[in-house]
Amino acid sequence: MKTYLLAALLLFHCPLTGQTLDSILAQHLTTRGGAVLEQLKTVEISFNMNSRSQPGLKAQGCKLYRERREAFRAEINSTMLGMDIKTIDCTSPRGIWMSFNKMTKEEKIEGDKVNRRIRMFEVSGVGDVYGLFYDAANRGFLVTLSGTDTIKGTPVYALQVNIPADTLSMVSYLRQSDGVELQRTIIEEGRPPMQVYFSDFRQVEGLLIPFSTETHNNAGITVYEYKDVLLNKALPAGLFDKPGQEPANTPKKGQ
Repeated sequence: MKTYLLAALLLFHCPLTGQTLDSILAQHLTTRGGAVLEQLKTVEISFNMNSRSQPGLKAQGCKLYRERREAFRAEINSTMLGMDIKTIDCTSPRGIWMSFNKMTKEEKIEGDKVNRRIRMFEVSGVGDVYGLFYDAANRGFLVTLSGTDTIKGTPVYALQVNIPADTLSMVSYLRQSDGVELQRTIIEEGRPPMQVYFSDFRQVEGLLIPFSTETHNNAGITVYEYKDVLLNKALPAGLFDKPGQEPANTPKKGQ
């Protein structure tokens, strides 16, 4: 099927329902939060994580921070085989770095690396409050309406999402009654598909957010349960700076 940029798909019709792609996406974005997404500046999520495939692996009191669509930082406090592990994974225009039990490793910023890491974070669906379809055209996402399906007896629309600048493609399943995304299939070249399931939807300051996300991939089944979501709160200064890095906006000597 030939794909078009989202902006050019206004007249695309699904023959099974008579719905246009434009109307389906409009319903989805309105249900998700509409204009609130435009005003979103920061996100802070507290969550727990556990593995159903590896019962000894769990994480409690974890944090995820987001500054617009430009930076994210995940803090994972995990326990595996009786060992406590503290991991920080951070990506921003200032750098890409990871700290494993206070041992910090930095990656070089080359080409589209920052954007791709943030894109992978968003596509995974864990901690992303924007969703796949917000500002999709400007992000270079190509969206087509594949048709209809059912998930556990619930009628859904199946939307194909391709990213020509990447090796990623997805199928997103939106509930027909209100446009809520219930499930996502992520396909990346060279890897088995990953299934993502969303549930426990709650309103947070005008945004509809799934407080439970379950991922199924070749590593097993992982469940993420949000405990609290804070929007547009001031984040700590230097949160996205790697240890030892001069804080952003610090005047240079002699200035």
